[in-house]
Amino acid sequence: LIGAASLAYILKDRIKELVRNGLVKKFNPWDHDYDMAGDALSSVGLGAFTGRVQERMHWIDEAKLSESVLQLRRAQRTVRGTTIELEQVIHYCRTLTFTPTKDEPLPAGYGLREIMRFTLDEIIRRLDETTDTIHYYDDNKSLFHEATMPRVYHLNMVIVSTDLSNGRRYKTRTRIVLNQKQILRVEPVLSEIDVLPSP
Repeated sequence: LIGAASLAYILKDRIKELVRNGLVKKFNPWDHDYDMAGDALSSVGLGAFTGRVQERMHWIDEAKLSESVLQLRRAQRTVRGTTIELEQVIHYCRTLTFTPTKDEPLPAGYGLREIMRFTLDEIIRRLDETTDTIHYYDDNKSLFHEATMPRVYHLNMVIVSTDLSNGRRYKTRTRIVLNQKQILRVEPVLSEIDVLPSP
């Protein structure tokens, strides 16, 4: 009886969590959803606009990735013997929509420059030490030796940016090499531009 009561209590909490997560994803799919207004230049006659920004970040299963993203991840691998199946995927999605106001239309050439900023502090803190001791066999001396090697991690960042105004999709992949203390280098790997089919 005690075991059955404990099992029922655990199942109750688990079912409640699953239902809550399912309802949140269905009725509120975005982590952040807010409006914005660009009226700073309207005072000098350069027009104004309104916009909306929606953001979402979550872990995603590899099977849910598009084929184009999978191809970017598979290309130009740097560590032999590793596959993308051994990696974890964090999916970040941001949607930006801008509309000029009716009374103050935007002038020709008015554009948007998107800057993405993110921190790797939470990831870096969980990494192992910066060095690793390895053991190897020396055929010439017929002895085992050990050596201290630097330990680094490769973080692949794939960005897919779609501009619906001109029907272009920009795809880039960047490799970030880091250890427990810092980012060592950032390496551009691939860059592609697709033209979307007309609706």
